[in-house]
Amino acid sequence: MSERKEVLVRVVLRVSLPDRPGALSAVAAALSRAGADIACLDVIDRGDGIAVDDICVTTASPR
Repeated sequence: MSERKEVLVRVVLRVSLPDRPGALSAVAAALSRAGADIACLDVIDRGDGIAVDDICVTTASPR
């Protein structure tokens, strides 16, 4: 029987959210429920009530 190997997948998500308390937290919670880990986050832009962030996400994918 062959052994199942785990493959790490890393993607960068660019998100535009309302610039208000709790908006980014909701995204982080959804990523967590999906089994993803946030490896890094960069704020790209803020203005006019919108925040643009790049979120580096790592998740394990069974192979």
